Formats: sequence, structure tokens, C-alpha cells
Amino acid sequence: MNPALPPSPALFDVTKVAKDTREGRIVRVELDQIELAPNARRDISPEGIDRLAQMLARSGQLVPCIGHRPSRTGPVILYAGQRRLLAARRSHQLHGTDGFEGLEPVRSLIVLLLAHAPSPDEIRRIQAQENAREELSLVDQQEQFRDCWQARAGLSDEDRIAAVCADLGISARKAHNLKRQLTLPEQIRTRIAERPNADQLSVTMANQLAGMHEISPELTQAVAGRITTAELHDKALNDLGAFVHRTVIEDEHAYAVRIDDGVMLDAHEQVQRARPHLTAPAHAQLTTLLACEADRLEAELDTLAARAKTKAAKIKITPEIRDRARTGRYAYVHERGQDFADTIWIIDPVFMIDLAREQLQTDDNQTPACEEAYFATARLNDKELRDAGEHNRTPTAGEQNATVSSRPSAATSASDTTSPPS
Repeated sequence: MNPALPPSPALFDVTKVAKDTREGRIVRVELDQIELAPNARRDISPEGIDRLAQMLARSGQLVPCIGHRPSRTGPVILYAGQRRLLAARRSHQLHGTDGFEGLEPVRSLIVLLLAHAPSPDEIRRIQAQENAREELSLVDQQEQFRDCWQARAGLSDEDRIAAVCADLGISARKAHNLKRQLTLPEQIRTRIAERPNADQLSVTMANQLAGMHEISPELTQAVAGRITTAELHDKALNDLGAFVHRTVIEDEHAYAVRIDDGVMLDAHEQVQRARPHLTAPAHAQLTTLLACEADRLEAELDTLAARAKTKAAKIKITPEIRDRARTGRYAYVHERGQDFADTIWIIDPVFMIDLAREQLQTDDNQTPACEEAYFATARLNDKELRDAGEHNRTPTAGEQNATVSSRPSAATSASDTTSPPS
């Protein structure tokens, strides 16, 4: 045994059943009768103190502080409970402000008064244990949030968030982050860490994946699955658009088609690319879209693909198509800031097949080009072109006379064709 280590707990020996006469008593002490002992904790979050003040005012003090009163009439020196004392004092400043409506300020604290003055070693151990409390893991925080969120069902989202924040003593930002994380699949959610390493995901990355998951769970799985190192995590965080693009190229099971404004997509290629990703609900959609029976769907898709290939049909991406994809939630949108156009990927194969069908329908309805195509750049309408063509085909009077004079007579033709006598 190391002689430098104490043989037993310094204050409250929980290894025994018999009472220790050194144990103190629990009393209620007014705030102006409490003084703080020096403490190693100096970096204290003001926001955390505000949240703790609200919790004390709303729920009361659940864990006593630890202190000692050197003299009968003197103040209590507080060794454990630094944040609780600061929060109690802060509650008087917050009284009547937003979030503190209807709450009274804290006027006293529950303190376990030691029966003796603790030694410097005992004070260090008290404070070390107080400051060494381990926070819940993120997974446990998520489950704690889920439990509180379900318990507050029936409230509006805004009131529900406020109630959960008050229950757990967390900020609204933390609550929204936990709420987003709970939308992710468990295999992704369990990888989230405050300080990620290896294949773990940061809270910021998890929030972005949660937004993606609302639109395309499959794409989210592919992107998260590709983040296997800290380096790849940083690349995804710095430029998620480029990371998604690379993921789609490398993962044949991920379906996403990037649609930049003005780009021309091969209709046949897009139909064939979309078909392996059609689910049962997608098949049902297509039978309605193509007005065919379920057992004829594959044949109809074969016909559609063949027509697209024969006509060399191209789908031109327009701002209208991008807006349809975005507002209809048929696409994942990566916002790049006000100075750049958003990057949009279609993630619904039915939407892409429908674009190909619309393009073929448009091509079929177009009027064939006029014969006098040479004049097209002159912006002549069809009637003008027909009149010009008719004029060119009608000979003038001079041309008619020249034609008659040059035409041989029937007699001449007959004599010319008569065989000479033998």
C-alpha cells in the first residue's frame, strides 16, 4: 500500500455502518451568512449559472452543500457548493426577467455543517470530489432528453423545449441539438461525441446529417459510413457538398443526381440509373404515373428507356425544375451561402423518371422543323415561309415562254423517232 495515500475516507466513511461522531448536521443557511472558501474552479459558465439559478428556483435544492461555521455567530464557510451559491445569488438579479416569470429568488441554501474544521487536505478532497462529477455521455443525454420530451407531450414545440430545458437545466441550443440527434439511426447516433476522434462524429456534423436524414436516409447512411477517420470528418465538415458528391461517385448503392442549373442530362441514362433504386412504394407511384398495371411496369419502363435512347433525349435542368425538386422535398439541398448557388441532388428516382417522361412528351409535341430552315434566323413565321416557298416554285411568264419555245413539237418528235427505211 502506498503510504502517501490515506487509509480511509477523510470525512464520511461509507465503509462502516456505525455512526461517525465527526459527521455534521444539515441546516438551512441564509445567503448573506455564507462565504465561499477558495476553490480550484475558476472557469465558470455564466449561462450555466443562469440555468442552475432557474432550476433552484423552480425545483429547489436537491443536494446539500458542505460547509463549516467556525464560530457560533459567524458566517458559514462553504467548501462544496460553489456553483449553487453563485446561482442562488444570481437568482435575485434574474427575478422578473424572461424565463424567470413567476419564480421567487433563492434566499437560503441547505448546508451540511461539519462538526469540525476540515484540514487543508480534507478541503482539497471535498472540492476534488465535488468538481470531479462526470457528465452523462451524449447517448445518455439523448435518452434523458427523449424521456423528458415525451413527458411534455401536448405542449407546443416552443413551450415543450422551454419545459425540457427547465427540467434538465440545459440551454435551448443544447435541447435543439439533442432533438436533432434523436432523429438519426442508432448506429449513427452512438458515434456522436463532444470531442470526436477516429470514426466519431461531432455535434455539428451530426446536426448536418440529421437535416440530410429528413430528406434521404439512404444518402445519410452512405455519407456517415464514409466518415471513417478524423481527416475524412474534417473534409466533410469543411465542404459537405464536395463530400456528398464524392460519396455518390464511390458508392454505387447511394442514389443522388446532382442538378446544376443549365446542365443537360441523358434521359436514357437517368431512367436506367433510377430503376435499381425503386422501392415498393415507388413502383406504386409509377404505375399511376405511367397509367399501367403493376405487372406491366417493367415493360413500360423498358419502352420509356428505349424511346429516350432512340430520340437521344436530353433533360435540361432549369430553375423551375430545381425549385420543384427543392419545394417538393425530392432533393437534398446543400446551402453554400448567399454568394453561391445551392447544390441540389435529386434523391427520388421516381422524380427523375418523371422528368424523362415529361421530356419525351415535350419532344413528341414539338412541330417538325419547316423546309425553309435557312430562313429561321430571320424570325419569319410559318405563313411567310410557305408564301416564299410557293413563290420560288411558281415560274414567271418569261420562264414559261422559254420553256414552250424550247419544247420539241410532237411531229418533230415523231420524225426524230421514226426509223430510216431499209
